[in-house]
Order: sequence, then C-alpha cells, then structure tokens
Amino acid sequence: MILRTLTTGIILLALARGAAAQDVDLSWRDLDGLTPAQIGDRALAGLDHEEIVAIEVNRAALTAQGEHRVLLHELPKRLGEVGCVRTVWDVTLLDAPDVSERHRQMALAGRRSAKRVAYSPDRPCLFADFVRVSGISPEQAMAGLAHLAEWRSQERALECGDTSGSDICTRPQAAISMARQTAPLVIGREGAEWWYALRPGTRLRLADDLTAPARLELRIPVPF
Repeated sequence: MILRTLTTGIILLALARGAAAQDVDLSWRDLDGLTPAQIGDRALAGLDHEEIVAIEVNRAALTAQGEHRVLLHELPKRLGEVGCVRTVWDVTLLDAPDVSERHRQMALAGRRSAKRVAYSPDRPCLFADFVRVSGISPEQAMAGLAHLAEWRSQERALECGDTSGSDICTRPQAAISMARQTAPLVIGREGAEWWYALRPGTRLRLADDLTAPARLELRIPVPF
C-alpha cells in the first residue's frame, strides 16, 4: 500500500533566533545555501527537535497578505514493526513592514508541531509516505493504517454514498478502485469506526469488525 505525501523542496527562509517567536528580523540571504538541518536549527532554536531533513511550503494553509507558512520535516523513526512516525513543524513567517525591505527581511511569527505516521513494513522510514493524524495518538493511527491494509488485502463489501454530484457510486468498479487504491491523506477515528480522508470531500469508513461493510462517502468539500 502506498501512502501519499506532499512534494518537498528546499526554500529560503528568514527566521528568528531564540526560544520564542518574537519580532526579530533577519535577511533571508543569511540562510541562502544552508541545509535543511541548519535551517531547522535556526527556526526551532530553543525547542527540542530531531534533525530537519526536508522543508516545503505549506500550500494547504490559508494565509493573509504578507504571511508565509512552511513545513519542517524531522528525521522519521520506527514505530513498532511496520510503522514510522515523524514530527512536522509548521512555521509562520511575516514580511517586514517596511516595503523597501519586504523582499529581503522576514520575521518569525509562530511555530507548532504535529505528528505524522506511515505504514511501511517493507522499506526504510526515510522513504515512507506519511499521513496526517487527526485527534488520535500515533500508536492509534498506526493501528488504523494496519487495519486499512488488512481490509485492502481481502475481498469485502463496500457501500457508497454520494452527495457531491459525482457519478462514482453509479460505477461500482470506480468506487472499489477509489476505496482500495487511493492513498489516504488523513486518518482519524469516530466511535467504533476508523475514517480515512482519501481526498478533499471523500472518506472511507471501516468498522473494527472487518466483516461489516465498509463505506465510501463523497461530499462537496467545504471551501475552508
């Protein structure tokens, strides 16, 4: 099973030095040519963190004018026999208020972290594809991903509900293919069910009892 992750790319940042996100301006040129690990040390100064191995723009975040969000990915670790876990830091940067300095200066405005997990029984964690976790622990998320892998390895009943206006549910093979092959982006749990966001507006739900029918839900995604 393949779990999707976002494309990573190195970017140039301007970050505050210190334990708190304060109004400290640095030239982005100070960071030109640094490795992700070196940038991570500056961005996360004063915080406990593993080595940063990749940086990407957080394109999913809604930002105000002059605000920038970037994701710093820590070196992943093994979680049990078949799983991996890593911390991803969401760093907020603000343009300098002086227009003449705007393309040279930024200020660090915030830092927060979240866990991501991957089901990776047959390849190193560094090469695994990670999934966002919603409201559950990394250990629970790994149990949920293993549950999904088990369901996908068997022939099980699938129900389909569609309020999005698509025709997926009228085409059984298309619905089955989506449920069995689409990589989850987010995993969570409600009651006695696991849910997997396969794409915006689309969730697969699995009961703890794998003999119960799974359900594919398609809805019009909210704009924000």
